[in-house]
Amino acid sequence: MGTISIILTTSGALITLVVGGIKIYDVAKSSQIKKAKKSNLPVRIRKSINYSQLYDSLETAHDVLDEMRFRPDLILGIHYQGLSYAAILAKIMFKPIRRAIIHYHQEGSDKHVLDNVKFNFNPEEVFKNKRVLIVDNSIESGSTLHHVKKEVKKHTNSIKTLVVYDKDFNRETKVKPDITLFESIKEKQFLK
Repeated sequence: MGTISIILTTSGALITLVVGGIKIYDVAKSSQIKKAKKSNLPVRIRKSINYSQLYDSLETAHDVLDEMRFRPDLILGIHYQGLSYAAILAKIMFKPIRRAIIHYHQEGSDKHVLDNVKFNFNPEEVFKNKRVLIVDNSIESGSTLHHVKKEVKKHTNSIKTLVVYDKDFNRETKVKPDITLFESIKEKQFLK
């Protein structure tokens, strides 16, 4: 027997009725992301986001940077996952991209500690007199972002930082990102 689908549109949500269950796609969250400006970032989420919501948020980051009057000459992605987001943002903004390579060492059974930050290019030539946007996927202690920013600051003072996801926005970190796109909220906070 084939699947029966009925698509209904109601106040911001697209509902697909499939035999045996209902799926709700939250287009309201995508709309919230598109309307976001610096004053209402980060967007609070309870669950994961999809690719189109991520892409919309990175387009919004471009608008937020305009609001901040910061137009980067170069986007620096923090290797590994920060580089993926930086690549999307570089495509949106038509900017060159570089990567910061992070080396860690193992301390104990489960803790990685940052050893150093390296570049596979001459940072003095690449960063000199440039506005640099540093992009990372997430932040916990802020150590990685702090060290990368410190290395870039040796060559330019025009730096902004962007983090895609902050699991605990209210905790103290070594460096607070200039832009955070998403933060987690607990179920209780969401219901208030």
